[in-house]
Amino acid sequence: MRNSLVRILLFSTLALTGAAGSTNRLRYPVSLVISPDGRTGFTANSRSGSISIINLKQGRLHAEHPIGGSPTDLAIHPQGEFLAVTDGEKHQLHFLKISERSLETLAKVKTVRHPARVLMAADGVTVAVSSIWDRQLAVYEATQRKDRIHVHQL
Repeated sequence: MRNSLVRILLFSTLALTGAAGSTNRLRYPVSLVISPDGRTGFTANSRSGSISIINLKQGRLHAEHPIGGSPTDLAIHPQGEFLAVTDGEKHQLHFLKISERSLETLAKVKTVRHPARVLMAADGVTVAVSSIWDRQLAVYEATQRKDRIHVHQL
């Protein structure tokens, strides 16, 4: 497993080809999650403001989804339905629907200043975001309704 994680980070960091729309650039991955089925990896890339989607079996970059800003962390829904991503530059929490080879933005909400970490509870609804600089914690409820997510702060 450790070798796979090292390979994922290397694939994310290096200029990869093979993904539609990917460009040669420094990504600087800061967070990594693996889908519940173990087939797909996702990295939050702070320098490029993107999320990389990596096919772990093929060892290839499938796609890269720009979110802008500077992603600091990500968490995956327990059933692999969506990602929660923090953006330290824009002070936002993004919710991205996972498709086979792409991500779709479902919601963006303002969150604590300079978010550092995001965790999703096993219920797939409760999401917590922490900030180092402001020493704050924000807790959200993210309820999925069809192709939308309703997010409100608790």
